[in-house]
Amino acid sequence: MKEINIKDIKAAVWLEDPTKFPYVRQNICISTNRKPNKLRKGYKLIGYIKPNYALNQGIRLFEVTMFWLAIYDRGMPKECELFKSIVPYKAIKIVR
Repeated sequence: MKEINIKDIKAAVWLEDPTKFPYVRQNICISTNRKPNKLRKGYKLIGYIKPNYALNQGIRLFEVTMFWLAIYDRGMPKECELFKSIVPYKAIKIVR
């Protein structure tokens, strides 16, 4: 699992302290909005990196990096036995 220092993630908007979780999942989405897309029920947004540029000149598309957890991830209310011993593919550890 990759470790990233919280100071190295510039322009991040944290909705919760990411260092209190054993890991968070990182995902990049394409959006017409500078904010991340809404997550479906059962997923929790921990934070996101707000882009300051558009990907193309026609339709305004933005690349938004999201940090999130599913309700069955380690440290969440419905923690799954599977994730007590392994981590998901997109998991990263954010440290201070």
